[in-house]
Amino acid sequence: MTQQVLLNPPLKINLGNVFGVPGLDLIEAALAAADNNFTQLFGQVGQAQINFGAAPGTFTATATVTGQTNILATSSVDLWIQGTDSTADHNTAEHTFILPEYVFLTASVVTPGVGFTVTAVTTLNLTGNIAFRWLWR
Repeated sequence: MTQQVLLNPPLKINLGNVFGVPGLDLIEAALAAADNNFTQLFGQVGQAQINFGAAPGTFTATATVTGQTNILATSSVDLWIQGTDSTADHNTAEHTFILPEYVFLTASVVTPGVGFTVTAVTTLNLTGNIAFRWLWR
C-alpha cells in the first residue's frame, strides 16, 4: 500500500519498504521537507548582541545574523529588546526601561539562505553590547 505525504510536489512513500531500507531515504527526504515547510510557516527565533564599541560610543551600530539557511528575500524579520536580557555592559534594568525607548532596530539587509543585517540607531551615545531578540518568517 502506498501512502502519500502532502508536500510540494507530492512525495510518495512506500511504507512496505521502510523496514527493508529501500524507502528510508524517501522518509528522510519527507522529514527534511516538512522541517523546511515548518520553518517557512513559523520562522526561526534567536538572540544576539549588537556592539556600540568603546567610549566615547556611537549613535549607530550593526550586527549580522548568519546561519539562516531557509530565510528568503521576502521573509519578514522582527527585532526587539527584551527586559529579561542583559550583557556584560548593560543590565536587565537598562534592557527593560531605557534601551527599548531609545534604541531602534531594523533589518537593513536580508540575504536569502544566509541571514540578515541588523542596524541599531539611538538618540543616546551608547557604548558596549546590548542584547536583542529576533524572529523571521
